[in-house]
Amino acid sequence: MHSAMKNALIPTIIACLLWTLNPANAHADSWLFGMAAGPSARPSGDLDVHLKANTVAAGRFFGGLRLGNWSFEAAVFGSDLTSRNGDHKRTHIAIGGDVRRFMPVARRTELFVRFGLDYNTLGGKPQTELSGFGGPGVHYGAGVQTSFGVSGGAVKLYVELGQQRLRLHKTGFKSLDGAFTTMTFGIVLSKDWHRPRTRRMPLLKM
Repeated sequence: MHSAMKNALIPTIIACLLWTLNPANAHADSWLFGMAAGPSARPSGDLDVHLKANTVAAGRFFGGLRLGNWSFEAAVFGSDLTSRNGDHKRTHIAIGGDVRRFMPVARRTELFVRFGLDYNTLGGKPQTELSGFGGPGVHYGAGVQTSFGVSGGAVKLYVELGQQRLRLHKTGFKSLDGAFTTMTFGIVLSKDWHRPRTRRMPLLKM
């Protein structure tokens, strides 16, 4: 299942990017806030050597602004993991920013692709060699979203397949390169935002 998710992710994103070449109806500008959850992130690469997923869900909180078929978001996300040496609980936390591109496919349904940059840390108790690792990462994903209109805004539900690639550093230790693959289910609350109109000065009559 995990390998199939990873193999399907890149073709899905490429297909969605190609879709952006087609014209799409613009969405109303709006503020947005959302949260998402799913099974714990699946590590790969060096991270898989030291960490394993457990049954605790991964989480994501984000907020931002949508302009037409683009959104710009700040996000905090992470997952609880378990070290393979000693079964100690580890916590992965990331803070970053996203850009999402939406492609309407029906009246209330749209596809989207997402790309972002982030900074990551590994923590948890007791302190072990994995504690204190941190470093930059990139994350990307693709999904489908449906909306339900409410007065002055909307409630939206989505599902997304995503991947995060990162390199973690710690003084005196070898860097850890790897990736996390996730499937998340989210809800977004949006409030319409209207740009202020520029008022023209009346012409003076002579």
